[in-house]
Amino acid sequence: MKYILILLLLPIFVILYFYLCKVAGQEPSADTIIVGIVFITLFIAAVCDYKMRKIPNWLTYSAFCIVILFQLILNRQNITNSFLGMIICFGIVLIPYLLRQGGAGDVKLAAVIGAGMGFQNGITIIAVSYIIAATLGLIGIIWDKGPVFLITTIYHRVGHWFLPLWIDPPSEEQQHWLKEPIPLAPCFFVALIFVFFNGLEFLFQK
Repeated sequence: MKYILILLLLPIFVILYFYLCKVAGQEPSADTIIVGIVFITLFIAAVCDYKMRKIPNWLTYSAFCIVILFQLILNRQNITNSFLGMIICFGIVLIPYLLRQGGAGDVKLAAVIGAGMGFQNGITIIAVSYIIAATLGLIGIIWDKGPVFLITTIYHRVGHWFLPLWIDPPSEEQQHWLKEPIPLAPCFFVALIFVFFNGLEFLFQK
């Protein structure tokens, strides 16, 4: 049952993707087909991550294989950029995972993004994703606990790093909020739209 809604919505998002391509002036090409695969993958991952806090392995592994296969068949001249993007994006998201600030699914999804978008667009998408996630995290804390709680949490977290003998570490409650996971796949999805469809220039065009 949990995947039925995804399957029902999938055709709508395929249509939406090609509509966005048309509006943004992206002509049909090998690149738009590969980006379309990443787009659909991130949509499914976003729904799974938001609903279940988990990105299924069947999605990331199959998407990675399909992207690489399409790169080899349709866009062979871009294969070096694809593998470079895969390695760099994988490595960037691997660091928070090793620090226990992210999930393994996010790391594999980042590899798909890098393989499909190349290293420049891939890095940009990852960076925008973390900005979105951090913003949502700050808004969540302010909404639930208020700005004073946020300021004192940052004060104790940063202050204890630099002056551990004078400033106490964050309290248990503050530690809980700092470690509260934010689903990263929806942020990846929004960042892909932002980057591929020319960001604010596209969103606010007349």
